[in-house]
Amino acid sequence: MQIKKKQAITGLVVTSLLLVSSVLMFFYVKGWFVLYQDDFKVSIEGKDFQSTVKILKVENTSLTVKNEYRDNLKIDKIKIGTNICPNTPNLQINTGITKIDISSCLLGLQALKAYDVSIYTDQGIISEDEILRKIPT
Repeated sequence: MQIKKKQAITGLVVTSLLLVSSVLMFFYVKGWFVLYQDDFKVSIEGKDFQSTVKILKVENTSLTVKNEYRDNLKIDKIKIGTNICPNTPNLQINTGITKIDISSCLLGLQALKAYDVSIYTDQGIISEDEILRKIPT
């Protein structure tokens, strides 16, 4: 009676499998880290924008905005209550305090009442409740 010897996996095969699994694991961890880092960076930039652009006040026919974010901040639209200002697309403001004419978007609004004022920019949206102090008649 002959006994057959069962041969185990050779050292070369084991080493190859270990190398392939290590390379795959490296790329998996690298991909996860890059995705995590990108998400973290976006949240920091969003917070920075929100804290450096502020609506100061709405008075008469002007909206006063304080911009510490960057020069040439592009405003896509301004919305007061449900009214959208028609003359604001492609408006750009520089750093500092800027007064924006909003006389075209005050129709139907009441003085001494709080309205949601939203500024849509190329970097994000700023939204605050503001009281209209005086509306020209």
